[in-house]
Amino acid sequence: MYLGPQKNKVSSEQEIDIKQFVYEKFSTLLNFPSEEGTCKKMIRLSHLKPEWAEYAVVFGHRADSKHAQIVQDERKYLAHLQENNYPVVEVIGKEFVVALDQTGNERFGMVMRYMPGIFIEAKTVPPLKIYIIAALLGIEYIRPQEAWLALNKKRLLDDIEEKIKNPILFAKLQTGAKTLEHNFDTLIAKFEQDQEMVVDLQMIISSEGTLTIIDPLDVVKQNQDECLSILPDAPKPNDDLLRFIKNTRNWLKLAKQTCSKICSAQHYADLSSLLNLDVEPLVFSTRSDPRGHSRISQIKSQSQSQAPSPTTKKLFF
Repeated sequence: MYLGPQKNKVSSEQEIDIKQFVYEKFSTLLNFPSEEGTCKKMIRLSHLKPEWAEYAVVFGHRADSKHAQIVQDERKYLAHLQENNYPVVEVIGKEFVVALDQTGNERFGMVMRYMPGIFIEAKTVPPLKIYIIAALLGIEYIRPQEAWLALNKKRLLDDIEEKIKNPILFAKLQTGAKTLEHNFDTLIAKFEQDQEMVVDLQMIISSEGTLTIIDPLDVVKQNQDECLSILPDAPKPNDDLLRFIKNTRNWLKLAKQTCSKICSAQHYADLSSLLNLDVEPLVFSTRSDPRGHSRISQIKSQSQSQAPSPTTKKLFF
């Protein structure tokens, strides 16, 4: 499995230094720009210590047991994937207490390698195509939300067109696409071989064509006719979650096909079919998502609250 550039291993002494620094400077770190998700935030340590530019702290929104569990589970999922040679972001050690609130409740977080590149979610097809092109061209200001794409599509298309008209950048785009196609192909084969899939697959794509899995909601394993989380205490996936997993596998195949089309283009105009921005997002039924919750929140709550079906059909592989 291609894991991308290998980093120097962090010593136990350096790990202690980094975590102590985070704990002591946590309130100051909160004043700096962060990348925020549904349940967690990420802040680069370079804001306070430039020599630690390759590290970031990821932590739960609140100091409570729910957010502590989310951080702990993610670290276990990432550890499992790393141990099984998947291309994942490196977690430095285990989760730890980054701060205490006013009542003494613990707020948990992790130190990770910071991965530069474009954040892509395995959810919708048109953004997938344009975001792969943007990532390989080194356009890093994009955001994954479909609303952002709708508001900024002209600016993004103009930037892409300007770059791909440059023969040198067009050639670089195709070189990166060839590498990324290989990495998607290898990842698909690895999932099939291991009979596993990452739920709510998210990754960072670099301009060189490397891919790095981040922020897994769950990792499930196909066991005969059942689909179960690798964590023994996790609930069985419900129907919506299983459908989401099946769509993720199809998304990966489309991602590979997108890279293949980029590689086979003879002229920048040949990429026009990949820049269609009519977004058709993966959605859940009104019954399963009556209040329009975010997809990750909905998946999480449904998987915890709904009873599993008596039988689970084999959905992928």
